[in-house]
Amino acid sequence: MASASKGQFSYDGGIEGLDNITFKQITDPLIAKDMTEITSYPYGGVVFFNKTDAVYYNELSGAEHIFNVKDLSGGTNKIYDLAVTNDGKYVIGTNNGIFCWYKGEVCRHLTRFDGLSDYKVDKIYIDDSGRWWFSTKETVGYYYEPKFTAVSSIEINPGSFGQDSTIINNVFSSV
Repeated sequence: MASASKGQFSYDGGIEGLDNITFKQITDPLIAKDMTEITSYPYGGVVFFNKTDAVYYNELSGAEHIFNVKDLSGGTNKIYDLAVTNDGKYVIGTNNGIFCWYKGEVCRHLTRFDGLSDYKVDKIYIDDSGRWWFSTKETVGYYYEPKFTAVSSIEINPGSFGQDSTIINNVFSSV
């Protein structure tokens, strides 16, 4: 877990009851105090991140820097959310669309040209089927990679529920 004022902590073991749960503070120079966002890593450990950096951490090997926002591309200056696929790809919601970071480089960059309604991607979630779910200010959608590229989104115009306010956009192209 992470605290905005106290740093990062790991569970210290023990299952004797809720009164005996303890945590130990993680002290690693690669993990900045403002890394208060956490996502799980599919092979164990977690990823701590903030607006500019992501660091992988596990108890056995410690911390390893993954990327800085400057590694993504020009114009990208803020990480909003991050998730990790089952095959170890980092899917990153930024102010400049969705990036996929794999083996030390950007392997995919989704923008408005790919069907996103907005460049600012607030949330990322990877489901069991491998779809990259995302949300922007007014859109929820997903990207699906294995056999085809698809961005599907539903745009909701605030204040007009009950009327014909939903626009569905689907963009499909073969890989």
